[in-house]
Parts: sequence; C-alpha cells; structure tokens
Amino acid sequence: MLICVHSNIIGTSKNLVYSSGEYTWSNSIPSDAWVYGDRTAVKSLDVLLEFLNVKPPVVSCDAHVKSFQSLLGTKVSQIPWHAVLPKEKFNNTIKGLISDLEDGLERFLSDQYHGNFICQREFLLGLSRASIDVAMLNEFIEKEKNQTILSTLNSFRPLGDTFAQRCVYNQSSTLTGRLTVNSGPQVLILPKRHKQVIKSRFKDGKVYQVDFVSLEPRVARLSTGQYASDDVYLQLSKELFDSRLTREQCKIAVLCALYGASKFKLSKMIGADHNATAVIKKVQNFFGVNDILSTIRPELKKDSSFRNYFGRKISPDRNDDSALVNYFIQSSAVDAAMIGFSQAVKKINKKFLKCVPIFVIHDAILFDVHPDHKKSFFDILSKGISIPTLGEFPVTISAIADGGE
Repeated sequence: MLICVHSNIIGTSKNLVYSSGEYTWSNSIPSDAWVYGDRTAVKSLDVLLEFLNVKPPVVSCDAHVKSFQSLLGTKVSQIPWHAVLPKEKFNNTIKGLISDLEDGLERFLSDQYHGNFICQREFLLGLSRASIDVAMLNEFIEKEKNQTILSTLNSFRPLGDTFAQRCVYNQSSTLTGRLTVNSGPQVLILPKRHKQVIKSRFKDGKVYQVDFVSLEPRVARLSTGQYASDDVYLQLSKELFDSRLTREQCKIAVLCALYGASKFKLSKMIGADHNATAVIKKVQNFFGVNDILSTIRPELKKDSSFRNYFGRKISPDRNDDSALVNYFIQSSAVDAAMIGFSQAVKKINKKFLKCVPIFVIHDAILFDVHPDHKKSFFDILSKGISIPTLGEFPVTISAIADGGE
C-alpha cells in the first residue's frame, strides 16, 4: 500500500511517501497513493477515516500550536514540525502517524462496502461546476427575506466567472449515507422555485433533472427478490386491493407500513370500506418486511449493526422494527441511486456526449445538455437506469433551465 502524507500535515515543502517500510519525499502526489491531508483526492484517507468514524491522527503538540498561533498567527498546516520537534521525536511521531493510517486503511479495505464507497466518491468528484444566471440570482437575493434561503442562494454565487463553486458532498455525515453538502452550492436545500438560477453553459442548451420513480419502495420490493412494475403503487393496489385503493391512498399505506407513519390519515382516507391495520399488514407482506427483519435482527444481535443491501454498515440509534426497516430501505436506496447515476454517466461519457453532470439531489441528478445531444441523452435515459443486481429503474426527465447566450 502506497501512502502519501500531504505536506500540509507535517509542515514540510514536500509530501512524504511511504511504502513497505521505505520513506521518500516527493513534490507531487503519486497517482496510485492513498492520500492523507487532501480531501479532494478520490483515495483520501481523511474521508475514509471519517467514514470509519475513526479520529484522524495528527502531528502536533498543543503547547507549540498555541505558541505559533498566538505569536505568529501561523496555521497548524504551516508549522514546520521537522524543525520544531527534536529529530527522534519527529521520526517517532511520523512512524506513529503512518501506523495509524495503515491500520485505518487495512480496516477500510477489509470492509465489504469499500469498493462501492470509492466508486461513488469517484462519481461525486467527477461532477462539474454549474453555470449560473447571475442576473436571476441577484434578483432572487434582492427579494428574499428568509435568512436561511438567502444564505442558500448566496452559496451559488460565482467566483470570478459565471460558474458556481464545485459542490463538495459528504457521504458519511448521516446514519444511512444520505448526502449532505460540505461546501459549495447548498443544492440539497435550494427551493424548487429558485432552481432557475442554474442555467446551461451551452447556447440553446438546457439543464435537465433526472429523477428515479418511487425509488425507495422499488428498492424495498427488488431487494427481497420480488417483481416491481413501472408503478409500484398501482401494482400494489391491483394485486392487494383489486385496484380499489387510489395511488395516493397506497402511498400513505406504504408510509405507514415501511416507515411507521401514523395510520390516522390512512384511516381517514380509506374510510370504513377498509381496515387500516389490515391494509398496513398486507402492504408489509407485499414488501417483504418480515424477510428484511429476519436478516437484520441476527446481524444486530451479533454486532449492534447490520448491512444494507449493498453492504454498507448501519449502526442504528433505534432498534424498533419500523426504524430498522426504514434505515435498511433508505440506505439501500441511497446506494442504488448513486450506483445508478454513476452507471448512467459512464454510458453518456462512452458516447462522448456534451451532457455534463452537475448536481446530485438525493434521488435526482442534474445534467447540463448541449442541444445537439439532447436526443441521444433522452435515448440513453428515457428507458430507465440500470442498477446491477437489482435491474432497470424507471426515471422521469424534466427541464429546469434554458440555455446560455
């Protein structure tokens, strides 16, 4: 394993490279190295340790840090530890740092989920900056009174050109792996009415949003080896209730059955013709809830955690049935979406299309599409997105912005 410690970590002019007991100095970061001190690298050890919930090792001494900061205003990354610490202590500190990084890396690589994590990280880092309609953004900002929304809009401000900062996602900050934004445009909380600030970089181009259809119930159905039609809710109504429940009633029933939502609204919607408790039980059977729990419970008893469909380890903060099913389905759906989007982007890139992926919004992805490649874009995605081991997932495609000038 090749490990590179960025110069920022140890305050040197070069990066430290370690492999099989040998230390060397390098001006650049080797392309095949696992990197500590650079969160933008695909193989970032900082991010992997965060995923493992391991405290990152440091090269520091509190007394020295306080002295440099108070007297010189020096950042920790600028402290030349090789010159500050005695040679023997510095060498031992580096050896301890490398040892901790090796332990973390070995633990990560031994986890069955590590391939999925790196694949998804590579995909997220491959997203491009989005073109912004600055005039429209300024107009929205001028009229907005809500401070939270105002802050969100300001995060889309371009820096020196007409493109927003790169959106940096975090794959590890939530229990289920649901994405959050570390820095850049806060696209996950951008109100729908403000999405028009995102414009195409291409003359007469468009920005399209590609959404998975009923992603979570579809994942729940397929992950237990059952068939799912294009519209899972209508399938449920037809198979269980002879189409006597509307799609909206079925959606509420699914919320109750899979996520433990109150059955009061369902009871009110379906009236006296159906018993809400009986409906929920049928829906749970439809999605194989008992099969999911029969897998989760033994794992949980053994290790206080369980694996989702794709192997991600979940350490739940609750262990009631509805919470466990919720965590399994939501985390599996997060992985399904990310894997699917990655597959779709690879297909598009293989055709050398000018269809630029710019944002992921949970179970949706935004593409900036050149007008000449619109047909090919729709040809690839309109039939759905393929997710290995699960199958084809239907999507909807809608335009959210017109092209640039």
